[in-house]
Amino acid sequence: MNNILDYRISNKLDGKRSREFYQRCAKSLIQVAGKNDETYKLNTGMPLEIIPQENPYESNGELEVYFDFKGKPLENYQVRTWCKKNGKLIVKAFHKTNERGIAILPIKESGEWMISVVKMELSKVTDKADYESYWGSYTFYKK
Repeated sequence: MNNILDYRISNKLDGKRSREFYQRCAKSLIQVAGKNDETYKLNTGMPLEIIPQENPYESNGELEVYFDFKGKPLENYQVRTWCKKNGKLIVKAFHKTNERGIAILPIKESGEWMISVVKMELSKVTDKADYESYWGSYTFYKK
C-alpha cells in the first residue's frame, strides 16, 4: 500500500481521515484423501488472484506464485507469508513480486500457511469512498 501512502503524503492528506471500500479475495486449498489435481491453480475471476504455479502439497520448499490484479501481473509488489504450527506463529516474512507478478516463496516449515497481499487504489466512486482495497489470501496446510 506504499502507493497510497506516497499519494497521501505528496497531496498533504496523511493527517486527514479517509473512507475505504474493501473486498476480500480469499482462497483455501484443501487436500482430500491425499489426492492432488489442478484445483490449486484455478483462476476464480476475483479482482485479486493468488495463483501458485505448482501444487503447494507437492512443493519441495519453494513455491512459485503468480499475483494477478484485474487481469494484469501485480508487478514489484510486496506480499507476505505466514505459518502457524500448534497455534503459534513460526514464520512471518515479506517478499516481493518481480515484473511478471511472480514471487518465489520459501514454504519449508510444516503447518498452516497463508500467502497474503493487499492492493489499494483510488476509488472511482469518490462521493462514497476515497480508496478501494483488495485483500487477497491463499491458505493451505503443509505436512
